[in-house]
Amino acid sequence: MSTKTTFKRIALVAVAALGFGLLSSVAPASATDAPATVGTPVVFGGTTGQPVVIAVPVTFASTTVAGDSVAVSAVLVARPTLSSNALNAVTAITATAAATATAADDRTFTTTTPNYSVSAVNSVNYAVTNAVGAGKTAIATSMTSFYSFTPNAAGTYQVAVFTDGGATVVPTGLIKSGDTLKYVTVTVADAPAVSTKLTVTAPGTFSTTGTNGAVVKVSALDAAGAVAKLNSGQMITLTIPSGLTVTTVTGASSVTVSKTNTQYGLVASASIASAMHT
Repeated sequence: MSTKTTFKRIALVAVAALGFGLLSSVAPASATDAPATVGTPVVFGGTTGQPVVIAVPVTFASTTVAGDSVAVSAVLVARPTLSSNALNAVTAITATAAATATAADDRTFTTTTPNYSVSAVNSVNYAVTNAVGAGKTAIATSMTSFYSFTPNAAGTYQVAVFTDGGATVVPTGLIKSGDTLKYVTVTVADAPAVSTKLTVTAPGTFSTTGTNGAVVKVSALDAAGAVAKLNSGQMITLTIPSGLTVTTVTGASSVTVSKTNTQYGLVASASIASAMHT
């Protein structure tokens, strides 16, 4: 489907859309886990054929010491009837680890993405490799890793995020007795974007020559008026009149273009930002 937007003498910025998720329940904590807690996951995305990304914060207590470690994994545990996304599989969700970091108390938190000898890609291992520095007070430390999957059908998905094993329990990438779990519900739609909205980011008088043109946001919206993301079959078609020139399109990367007196299409991969000048 194609959504058309005609405008004159205005710059363009297309913005990325956030998806929606729901955190549901928490299971009892395991005594074998390192003193770390999983915070509230945040879901980005919710369109068929486009990645859903779940940001998962993990906070280590001030009592964590060098040698402690914990893995945090995620698996898909429920899917719509028409979906073929694999359930309870170590390859269905891909983890991207937070960068290794050193806290203000000198403890170093090292992250890796172990495969557990079964080609797992759904887990992040956190390990404390340095002790608290001399004369310093230990503080709680938080890090955020990301877990993603691409839904292949519309409907409701449920992801389990869990502390996978602990000091005396070997992590496997799969849920086991004693793991701490949080369930995240993700609602996916085939084509949530039904309209567009243009907003000037800095109203004023703009140059008609050179590179100092106006910049506006172009947002894709769903039927309820919330920001949405285009799916793989959608495109926002911009009708660019004579006297108006598209100069830059910024999606996954910034691309210099020169388009005037024509139509220009924005697809999902270019739905971060673009700019024009008159």
